[in-house]
Amino acid sequence: MKRKWLQNKEEGQSLVELALVLPIILLLLVGMAEVGWAIHSYVTVATAAREATRFGARANFDAEKVAEVALVALGALDVELEGPDVNTTVMVTFVDIDPTGTYTITTPYITGTLSVTSSLLSGDFDVDQIAQDNVAFNQDPFHCPIGVDPPCGTRNDIIVVEIFYRHHQMLGLPMVSDILSNPIGLYSRGAMRLGNSRYD
Repeated sequence: MKRKWLQNKEEGQSLVELALVLPIILLLLVGMAEVGWAIHSYVTVATAAREATRFGARANFDAEKVAEVALVALGALDVELEGPDVNTTVMVTFVDIDPTGTYTITTPYITGTLSVTSSLLSGDFDVDQIAQDNVAFNQDPFHCPIGVDPPCGTRNDIIVVEIFYRHHQMLGLPMVSDILSNPIGLYSRGAMRLGNSRYD
């Protein structure tokens, strides 16, 4: 009789322990799933920015075509460009840098109506440094065509593709949303020097 009572007591203790630990385990599992989904979205955004930048740098494509490439590369995500559920904006900017280091930033081509808080002009992108690097590049005889003395007047214009995406959580559970913001603002940028084929 005593042995049966002890066995029932141990089973009751196990149920209490399970009831205490189960919510923590579930929270960890849901949290891992949400973080994994957010990382997937970020990798997709970063890849789209890189692909669109590479596309725009290699030939004389206009900004609208470059933005289309970015949107196609975002295909794995639920992209909404307009309306109440807007969650994506793609910005394509060309920076014209002359051999003296003077640069002009064209008006960005923007697709999507998501409000953007920071962009190429207000972010950490150092256009001044790139322009100074351009001057140094043109002073180096190694980069000049044969028979041309520095400064050789090489253009080093760049294209910048920026993607802003609002990632919504899968479940949006209150406890997880307290730790991770919902939606999570994702941003990625690609920048590349324009190829000579753009000037042909």
